[in-house]
Amino acid sequence: MKVTGEYEFPSREDTDMHLPEKLLGFCIFCFVSFGAAIVGAVLLKNLFIFLLIFAVIMLTVGVLAFLCWKNQMIVIRSEEDFYYRTFIGNVYRIRFSDIQKVKQNVDSIQLILPERLVHIESMAVVSPKLRCRIEQVRAQLR
Repeated sequence: MKVTGEYEFPSREDTDMHLPEKLLGFCIFCFVSFGAAIVGAVLLKNLFIFLLIFAVIMLTVGVLAFLCWKNQMIVIRSEEDFYYRTFIGNVYRIRFSDIQKVKQNVDSIQLILPERLVHIESMAVVSPKLRCRIEQVRAQLR
């Protein structure tokens, strides 16, 4: 269920899932690459189109990575439910009992719900409490 109104998430360190600082470092790398590509496009006329395309790609990737780093979080609210904030900032209240499947991928865990998907990257910082709850749900679904 989408949460209307403002839910104030705690600081990143106090959440049950957030993305690590190395993703912020990647964002900075993308923004620096964007700037270098723009400067290169101005100075190197024969590579203008290539560098302009590269700059747009790096800016897009950097902005999307920053949004993920800044927004994507989980906070366990109670034993029954948690708040999940997507990378674009939408907040959903999700009940553990609504999870229909826990899918382990090579690079992530997916919590499959009737109307949405909660994606937890393997690089994410996940609290022991959330890991335990996911394992409990997985055991119940077997």
